[in-house]
Amino acid sequence: MDRAELQARIDRLPRARLLSYATPLEEVPRFARAIAGERAPRIFLKRDDLTPITGGGNKARVLEFFLGEALAQGCDVLISGGGVAQSNHARACAAAARKHGMHPVMVLRAGGDHGEDTTPQGNLLLDTLLDAELRFIPPERMEGGRFGLVPFMDEAAEEYRQRGRKPYVLRGSPSPPGPVGYVAAALEILDQLDAAGARADWFFAPSTGGTQAGLMVGAEALGLPWKIVGVSPSPAADADTRAQVARVAGWTAERLGIETRITAEAVRNFGRRYAGDRYGKPTDAALEALRLLALTEGVIVDVVYNAKALAGLVDQVRQGAIGPDETVVYVDTGGFPELFAYNEELVAYCERAEVRA
Repeated sequence: MDRAELQARIDRLPRARLLSYATPLEEVPRFARAIAGERAPRIFLKRDDLTPITGGGNKARVLEFFLGEALAQGCDVLISGGGVAQSNHARACAAAARKHGMHPVMVLRAGGDHGEDTTPQGNLLLDTLLDAELRFIPPERMEGGRFGLVPFMDEAAEEYRQRGRKPYVLRGSPSPPGPVGYVAAALEILDQLDAAGARADWFFAPSTGGTQAGLMVGAEALGLPWKIVGVSPSPAADADTRAQVARVAGWTAERLGIETRITAEAVRNFGRRYAGDRYGKPTDAALEALRLLALTEGVIVDVVYNAKALAGLVDQVRQGAIGPDETVVYVDTGGFPELFAYNEELVAYCERAEVRA
């Protein structure tokens, strides 16, 4: 399939525009040299942290297709949420809903610390400024892991139906049709690589579903030999995460009328190796990677998702799995507002770490 055909298939889906420009693709040679010196590969950052939505981030890409579907159905309330109070997904949903005239209702896990803390800072402060309706659910009332909030979203939807409103329930960003946003991103990145005179060998991104699956479907449809690696922010079993990415790739391809051969065995995704003990807890390797990128390129990533994925990239380069004659695109998926919930850990690391400018 050529680029025009893939673009035409994407364009057939309802879409509520949130991006008016391509996010930058920037080479980061100082970061690459700091990792591996003369043995460093060529590294580019895809700056999806700079999407034009409150706080930026990759969710803008998937929300274009969710909101497109919602508006096509005549919905006026967007109900979604996040597994922690400091959810990037929830903040992006609230901003996107406001931009398109919908009322945002965000169902969030309550209790605990950091990402589960309900102090109005970081993403929660932005949620407040957006006047999102926030519903905090105690963890003891939740069942089913990451999908434990869905019954509470459905409950909120029924309340709004009783009021004569028409809600749209977005159960999670890997659900259809959202990951089509990263099929579109594959086309955008390919054009940018052409303009830079570069050819990608590897992609790295924090992902347990939509981002990686969308890129894989785009690469497969276009016949590109990209090796696309996802790094999970939580220590899920690698086999489970790979199966999830393959499922998401399957229903994404189906939405576009594309046959796919993507199986769990074909998915490259690291879970336990780089995620550390638990979701939301930074590892030393993640903090080193975050600090190194900041000091060499002036780019700061979030500590929950991107720092761990960057640590995976750094480790793979240092191990020699990625060679000096290869090119890597790292997809910075955003999440910057979460940093402010980790001020104590970040300051402590900067004071003790040997990583210096």
